[in-house]
Amino acid sequence: MHGIKLGADLTTDCTRAINEALVRHKVLFFREQHHLDDGQQYAFALHLGRPFVNPAENDNHLDTRLITEVDSTKGEFGNSWHADLTFLPAYPKGAVLRALTIPPSGGSTIWANTAAAYQNLPAALKALADTLRAVHTNDRRTVAINPIRTEHPVVRVHPETQEKCLLIGRHIHSIEGLPEEDGRVLIDLFARYIRPPENSVRWYWQVGDLAVWDNRATEHYAVHDYGNQPRLMHRIALDGELPRGVDGTPSRALAPTQNPQANSQ
Repeated sequence: MHGIKLGADLTTDCTRAINEALVRHKVLFFREQHHLDDGQQYAFALHLGRPFVNPAENDNHLDTRLITEVDSTKGEFGNSWHADLTFLPAYPKGAVLRALTIPPSGGSTIWANTAAAYQNLPAALKALADTLRAVHTNDRRTVAINPIRTEHPVVRVHPETQEKCLLIGRHIHSIEGLPEEDGRVLIDLFARYIRPPENSVRWYWQVGDLAVWDNRATEHYAVHDYGNQPRLMHRIALDGELPRGVDGTPSRALAPTQNPQANSQ
């Protein structure tokens, strides 16, 4: 979007336009927001929703304003397709990401539209996907702090647009009721519809850029093609609602038995 100075002082009309554009386009980009500091980024995020605390991996929060540092010098690269934190039952509905340090070349991010991907499925695959449930987890042995397992629908209904969106990504572990190998075949098949170039947009970052995305209807991939050059981003996640499948059945926590996201809805 052009000609907008982000921060605390957005008008009601501007806030409404940004929210409407976000739901429609799934990801928005704002150039030259050099005036933003952490406080102004946080103030802008409040126009879009309530900030989210990740209960499993909160050791890299900069302060009580819930800003998370994404720092390549600490091994935080991304470099895989995912929607953020889907191992949680009520995972974030979106995120606000600001570029502070960008390598001279490389370091772009790609977003893919999971609602369009569902629409592109053949009818038989849509019918199958509508019935499936999957386990998502952060338990990858080397990275899990508090292992969490959640059952989500493979197709979630977007609470604002009613679009059907594929829900897979790197945190998906298995398809309920299927042997692991068979489930992986299906996951890979659905991924083929999410991630082709014609269903994605690639953003080449500049310092001062800010991106906002709908985490319920996208996957993204931060490309690690810049070696050991520094790349520093500040992110604020936004509280999300409990996903529901095509039949209305909500996601549910498997482990721990109580939802670790205290303010889930």
